[in-house]
Amino acid sequence: MLRWFQKTFRTTKVEPMELPEKKRGRPSALYMIGGSPHLDARDDVYQFQKFDFDERTWSVILEIIPDARSAFAVATYQDSMWVIGGKDSNHRITSSVFVYNPEGNVNERWRCARSMNLARHGLCAVVLEGKLYAVGGTNANGASDRVEVWNGQIWEFRRSMNVKRTDFSIGVLRQRIYVVGGNRERQTMSFTVEYYSPTDDKWTTMGILSPHPLRGVGIAGDVLYSAGESRFFCLRRSQFGFHSWSPGPILPIHIEGFGVIVYSNHLWIVGGVPDVETDSRFWSLNIMENHAWHTMPSPPGSPRYDVKVVLI
Repeated sequence: MLRWFQKTFRTTKVEPMELPEKKRGRPSALYMIGGSPHLDARDDVYQFQKFDFDERTWSVILEIIPDARSAFAVATYQDSMWVIGGKDSNHRITSSVFVYNPEGNVNERWRCARSMNLARHGLCAVVLEGKLYAVGGTNANGASDRVEVWNGQIWEFRRSMNVKRTDFSIGVLRQRIYVVGGNRERQTMSFTVEYYSPTDDKWTTMGILSPHPLRGVGIAGDVLYSAGESRFFCLRRSQFGFHSWSPGPILPIHIEGFGVIVYSNHLWIVGGVPDVETDSRFWSLNIMENHAWHTMPSPPGSPRYDVKVVLI
């Protein structure tokens, strides 16, 4: 298995790419939000950009969120983008929630939703079975294991994670929520992986550790892709469950603070700050062919750390 992955993903060749034609029912745009030009910066600069898959172009969204935000979670829920928690423009940890509807009237696209029960930053958000989950993060007492779910009316608590963690990665695979890595209390790194089953409201810690501190998760078929320092690593699901981590695609260049998504059988890395002079900050890899990374039009503006990306 290891030899097969090394042979398959041995190249970092970068080529221009034509996007696949959009099919009915698929998202029409990628939204990139937030981020900072400096690692661990705490400025209030707020950026919001859109990549249109039909037009193959980036544009700057002019409708600014009501309150500038950092270290928040973001998820697509009911055809809208939900910005959850984080730190507000005064750098205070917040529980507030804002919702962006790209199809709404220009002056009404942003609205306030009901706040979470707990204020947190560095948390993650994900949608499973029509419900929106806010997981982990950091509050006034340090790293948190708390989980809340939005049922359409109110935020409710669910079973806490086994490990308190912040700045981790999250994804949904086969009706389970998977969390990978992150930081624990006292800023120590976590290499554990655990998953949540909503059927029995239970978190289970997997008996394997990630090979590196990982950030960014993409799910395709029965494979979970998560990025390490210079490459992706894969958890492949079989009828017997997960095997150990295997090496996946090598990143086209060394880059930090990027976002990860899977769309139309392609693995996409968006934004971030490369460690070399380059105009490229948007790449795609066909995970069915695994041949080469393809360059895409870079988002406007300067490179930014810790960007969030969603599909709508």
